[in-house]
Amino acid sequence: MTRFKSNYGYIIAILLLCMLAIGCTKPSAEKSGEEGAEKPAEGGEQAITLNEDQIKAAGIVVSPMRLRAVDERIEITGELEPVSTMEARVTSRLTGKVVSLPVQEGTWVHSGSPVAVLESTELAQADQAYHKAKAELDISAKSLARVRDMAKLGMFSKSAIENAKNDAAEARASLEGARASLDLAQKSHDRVKDLYSSGIAARKDLEKAEADLSKAKADEKSARIRYESATSRLSREEQNYRQSQGASKEVFDAELAYRQAEAEYESAVRSFEILGVSESNHGRTFTVTSPLDGEVSVLSISQGEAVIPTTPLMTIVDTRTLWLQINIYEKDLSRVKVGSAVSFTVSALPGRTFKSRVSFISPVMDEKTRNVKARVQVANYDGSLKLHMPVRGWISAGSNRQALMVPNSAIIKLGKDTLVFIEKDKPGTYAPCPVTLGVQLPDLAELKEGVKAGDRVVVKGGFYLKSESQKASMGEGE
Repeated sequence: MTRFKSNYGYIIAILLLCMLAIGCTKPSAEKSGEEGAEKPAEGGEQAITLNEDQIKAAGIVVSPMRLRAVDERIEITGELEPVSTMEARVTSRLTGKVVSLPVQEGTWVHSGSPVAVLESTELAQADQAYHKAKAELDISAKSLARVRDMAKLGMFSKSAIENAKNDAAEARASLEGARASLDLAQKSHDRVKDLYSSGIAARKDLEKAEADLSKAKADEKSARIRYESATSRLSREEQNYRQSQGASKEVFDAELAYRQAEAEYESAVRSFEILGVSESNHGRTFTVTSPLDGEVSVLSISQGEAVIPTTPLMTIVDTRTLWLQINIYEKDLSRVKVGSAVSFTVSALPGRTFKSRVSFISPVMDEKTRNVKARVQVANYDGSLKLHMPVRGWISAGSNRQALMVPNSAIIKLGKDTLVFIEKDKPGTYAPCPVTLGVQLPDLAELKEGVKAGDRVVVKGGFYLKSESQKASMGEGE
């Protein structure tokens, strides 16, 4: 018997929906019996009447229907990626061993702050060469000063012009050889640089070519200084000979030694520049610093690990601004432009909608998919959005079309039918009204048929009215 009543009530509900299809635009309900029960209204419609307490308890909110512009939208999907200029894969310019690691994954670092300290044999050798060159420069400077003082006192014998000529000839031959070597090193460097730019040569090959070029320049400078000193000395010798005055070979040798020491010192300083350390901050260890503000997203090394210049140490990314990469279908291209408003959501953050604008549209269409790639720059200062999060959203295409729009909370599903509840002429009386939906947005829906402008639609509390309607239908079935 109970099963029969249940089936009979369901049949009554179906008949009710058929009656509703006739129309629901002139509500009028007569209150009789208990409030909350379903009552017949004018035109055969079924209505529910509630008192003020029931309305308040159900949280029913009514809003008049008004025409409004339809914000037509283009559905999009995409993925959040780092901005290309805000992500860096950090490597070391030297071969060495990690002796200190002041950061971990998730550490926020600033541009120029230390992220790793390495001990390097290569740097230690350069440091040793630097200190040696500096010491020799100091010694040669003092020696030159002493020899000049002695020459003023006439403590050295006159130098022969022939010796000066031989020294000048040797210096000239040395200079020509150094210039030939420099020309060869320059050409080799340029070739390796072009190969490196094309991705063919390795970084270490470019650094070796730079070191060879630096040494060749230093050698050429040293030979040129020697030649200039030799020719100057020869000139002095000849002048002294004519004036019966002698010049000191010891002074010439001291000047040459000083200039050679000076060239060696400059070459040692240049080696530090090639290695990426400063003259004032060097030793056996060197510090790797962050190239940008950001968070250590990937840490690829551990303390004590040996690394080479091609070893990735870590990845640092600034996620305060992200790129949303999307595809635009060919059919939608005419409705999208740079500056079009974009809204999107991510499943990990329910209830939040993020807004931005299209910042770039590719000038190239994919031949296979017939899509065009576009990019949206997204602010992420609170860090809630994460890299590679999948995104669903829409682009506002703009429209001048007017339509009746209601919040999605007003839409009630009953089986295969869609309806809304409207408030009839009598306060507290509501009638279900079948509708036909048009454009559906994440928060709004268009009502194409079933209601008209001015109708007062229940935008909150419709599910309570649906429940009361079903109860009334079951009661009639009994």
